[in-house]
Amino acid sequence: MSNPKELLCYFLLTIKPFIKEWSLSSFEDVFYIQNHALTRFQKVCQWFVRQLQVLKKARKMSKEEYSKGLADVIAGETAIATVDKDGKGLMYRGYALEDLTANCEFEEVAYLLIRGHLPNQKQLEKFKKAINSQHELPVQVRRLLEMTPKVAHPMDVLKSTCSLLGTLYPEKDSEINDTEKTIALAYRLLAAFPSAIAYHYHYHFHNKSIDTKANPNDNIAKHFLRLLHQKEVSFFFKKKIAKGG
Repeated sequence: MSNPKELLCYFLLTIKPFIKEWSLSSFEDVFYIQNHALTRFQKVCQWFVRQLQVLKKARKMSKEEYSKGLADVIAGETAIATVDKDGKGLMYRGYALEDLTANCEFEEVAYLLIRGHLPNQKQLEKFKKAINSQHELPVQVRRLLEMTPKVAHPMDVLKSTCSLLGTLYPEKDSEINDTEKTIALAYRLLAAFPSAIAYHYHYHFHNKSIDTKANPNDNIAKHFLRLLHQKEVSFFFKKKIAKGG
């Protein structure tokens, strides 16, 4: 039982057989107990008191646990992203965000966040191929995007895409603690999101369905820009976008 009111109701129903006249008009009427039931009644009362103590203990929070409006509450601990003591500098896995945007492309930062370290050239190429092979959207996702309202916020479009992919490729119980299986899910979402945004945009704003399959040498930035503009983009432009410029 989750609260004292529920507990009290249950208590009153439990002692009902012991009460000679069930009337709440006076204190004496309610607690006029038959002599032969006194022992059982005492046990019920003792149980009631114990349950109240349990509820009181469960509902009481220490000063460290309680924070009005959840202000300053620590929701969790992570090594993925940290903020300096002044609340200004953002770090990804120990690297300053400014350094990453100046020297790394999107896939390198994504690999860092997922794997915990920056990739070497071989690892980066393998990562890009894994993402590149999954840009094409399943037909079920395309139908969902077509039914999603034109005015839907891009974040809602991505949220819906993510939910449907979760049902199309469900995570098995045996895979929940499998790191590589979890990483594979991240790869699938990373590949699907740019395709989903571009598909939703063209379907609702240009009244056409687009092919979301990637070209062999596309990175994520080039793939997204090609889908968005429906043509190849200049080397300078895609390089600038790839580095977050």
